[in-house]
Amino acid sequence: CEYLIFFLENKTYSSVRTEALSVIELLLKKLEESKQWESLTSECRVLLIESLATLETDSRPELQEKASLLKKTLENLE
Repeated sequence: CEYLIFFLENKTYSSVRTEALSVIELLLKKLEESKQWESLTSECRVLLIESLATLETDSRPELQEKASLLKKTLENLE
C-alpha cells in the first residue's frame, strides 16, 4: 500500500500518478470480482483515501476525476 501512496503523491511526473491510479483501479476491480474486500486493510484504505483526496486537486482534470471516483468507491466500503 505504501508503494502506491508514494507513486500517487509524486509531484513531478503526472504519468507516474496516472499509472498509480490505473493500478488502484485494477486492484479495486479485482477485489470486487473476487468479493475479497476484506483483504484491503482499513489502514490501507484510509491511506489511499487520503492520497486520492490530494489528487482531487491535481492540475490534470482527468486525474482529478479518476481520483474522485476511486475515492468514493473506497469510502463506500466503510
